[in-house]
Amino acid sequence: MPSRNATGIPQENRRESKSRKNAAGEQKRRYKREFMRKWRANPHHRFRERLLRSQWNYERKKRDTEQLASHMNARGEAKCGICGKLPLVTEVMRLRVSECAPDGYVEVRIPYCGTC
Repeated sequence: MPSRNATGIPQENRRESKSRKNAAGEQKRRYKREFMRKWRANPHHRFRERLLRSQWNYERKKRDTEQLASHMNARGEAKCGICGKLPLVTEVMRLRVSECAPDGYVEVRIPYCGTC
């Protein structure tokens, strides 16, 4: 009965090539893991990574707060203050925590699209 293998490579040879590829991949994975362990053990590298991560987090938070505070899209049109995507339909009153307010809250008007 004819085989359905298109390449005609014997089954044993295919298994051997797969096991060699797996062994090479495993060896490469082990090398990379050990290299990163050694790299992270260096105090200079740890300090540099911590510094970069704090800068990235600061920039991300700054960008997010600027986008939320503006309630405007790139063309200057008003957008929803909650989802930030849809055009505004009305404004809603929300409470914002404030230390200087006597009750601890201040009413704030936020543009609202009516769907989110």
